[in-house]
Amino acid sequence: MALDRRFQEMPSVAQISGTSGDDTLTGTAPDDTIRAGAGNDVLVAAGNEAFVMRDGVMVYANTVTIYDGGEGFDTLLIDRYLVGFDRLASFASIESVFFERLPADTLPTLRANLGLFSDTARMLPSNLLLDGYGQLGIRLADGDSFDASAYRFAAGSDVHLHFSTGSIG
Repeated sequence: MALDRRFQEMPSVAQISGTSGDDTLTGTAPDDTIRAGAGNDVLVAAGNEAFVMRDGVMVYANTVTIYDGGEGFDTLLIDRYLVGFDRLASFASIESVFFERLPADTLPTLRANLGLFSDTARMLPSNLLLDGYGQLGIRLADGDSFDASAYRFAAGSDVHLHFSTGSIG
């Protein structure tokens, strides 16, 4: 999948690059381009990803975040209660999402949570591997459909997959 060039050329976007080995790359700001390169890499969503909670409704900001795993088996690590990507997020060569268990001092019912619009979720592979303890939520536009039948769940994981419809905000 080719990444959109307009996002790569923005001067305010932080450029984070990996090596040919196994790397852990952590986002630094809402506007990141992460290129993992070869190897088995872990891509960590920064703690300040674009989301706003307003009366229990998730509202996405217009940020640009590109996660490109490159060669190898690459994992996006979600270690926050709520990480949401708007339609400007771009994914390429990400084979797995790992949801890290939240610290014991949080409410025991809270899970690491990744929220995606269906058009953004389609950038991930049809056989995406889900692992860890968390939740993947996919928001469908009215009348839209999404096929997650080939998604895989790692043995021993506790990941919930849910779908919702309608507008946000």
